[in-house]
Amino acid sequence: YAYLSLWGVGTEDFRILDLSDPLAPVEVGYYRHPGQPPLTEAPINLPDNVTCGDHDCSKGCMNIPHPTVAARQAVSYQSVSPDSSPKTTLGPFPIMAHDCYVRGDTAYVAFGGGGFVALDLTDRSNPQEIAVEEYDATVPGTHTVWLNDPGTHLFVTDEYPGGHMHTWDVQNLPTLTRVGEWESHPDRIIHNIYVEGDLAFLAYYTDGLRVIDITDPAEPIEVAYYDQHDGPPGSYYEGTFAAYPWTQSGAVLMSDMKRGLHLVDVDRSVRAGWLEGDITSYPFIEPLANAELEFTEFRKIVETDAAGHFRVGLPEGDHTLKISQYGYRTLTTVVT
Repeated sequence: YAYLSLWGVGTEDFRILDLSDPLAPVEVGYYRHPGQPPLTEAPINLPDNVTCGDHDCSKGCMNIPHPTVAARQAVSYQSVSPDSSPKTTLGPFPIMAHDCYVRGDTAYVAFGGGGFVALDLTDRSNPQEIAVEEYDATVPGTHTVWLNDPGTHLFVTDEYPGGHMHTWDVQNLPTLTRVGEWESHPDRIIHNIYVEGDLAFLAYYTDGLRVIDITDPAEPIEVAYYDQHDGPPGSYYEGTFAAYPWTQSGAVLMSDMKRGLHLVDVDRSVRAGWLEGDITSYPFIEPLANAELEFTEFRKIVETDAAGHFRVGLPEGDHTLKISQYGYRTLTTVVT
């Protein structure tokens, strides 16, 4: 089967195609978000020369042995007229299927403007809704979903300024529980996520490639990064678009929107841990609130809380730490 999310095309929902004959895919089922209006026509197969709005569907496939035939057939699932119904919203944004992840008979579908849904695909011709999680309908960018290897947690990314990665416990469907979050910086935009073992590979636009240890899905910790972006940091759409980790050599294929393809060597043996402690003054041993801790090699900065306490996730190894506070001499040390 092929599973399609029709972002900005046609009915903008989730579709299932039977690929028993790859040159003649047949639509067998579909699902629409509860915030989308019902279709006004039943699914039908349109002629080979069907167009998808302003798009030329015949150019939608690449690297197919018989592209002329296969490309046309691959869009024959378009099943309703373009004016079938207007877009609707839960918040101020249209609800459109953007991405999906399927394992076995369970699908997770990301809907921009509508969170994500879990579907039972036991009967591919009639997907059944298990759960709908509209965790923030005020933002447009619910973008990508990916399941960890044990199938216990789903990672969701939000593609908008300030959007980041969320971790959801999916062990007891239909119950969905958000248990963790991770972001590189509040003024950045995350894009795609790919999970390999205990590592998540995040394409983070102007913040490059970020590699996250998800051994504990509720407390993800960054263990590596590669930032090739040559422009200023910020929340705009340039930089790393995708990061594919499943190569025979082990290199991560990283695509840059302006600078092309990069091959990045990532040490997959590195894991993370937590460093925590208290910062106090000397010689009075008073807690220092809002002291700045800078881990120089990893370009990470955290601050102490009101009690002078800090807790930070770091990759294993030695780290140079600079501790500074207004009115005090800066202290530099090495922690492990």
